[in-house]
Amino acid sequence: RERENHRENPDFAGPKQRQVKKQEEFTEKDIKPKIATAQPEPCDTQLIIVREDISSSD
Repeated sequence: RERENHRENPDFAGPKQRQVKKQEEFTEKDIKPKIATAQPEPCDTQLIIVREDISSSD
């Protein structure tokens, strides 16, 4: 019976570790979209600067 209990313990630790990994993946996915959204912002600013340059040329 003790051996069976020992086997159940690692089984319980397995699923728990898997859940932690899933949470980490969720965090990475949340961070990646934020970075992707932050990139378009500077792009918009550059477009505005380019428009200002064109106006100056006129």
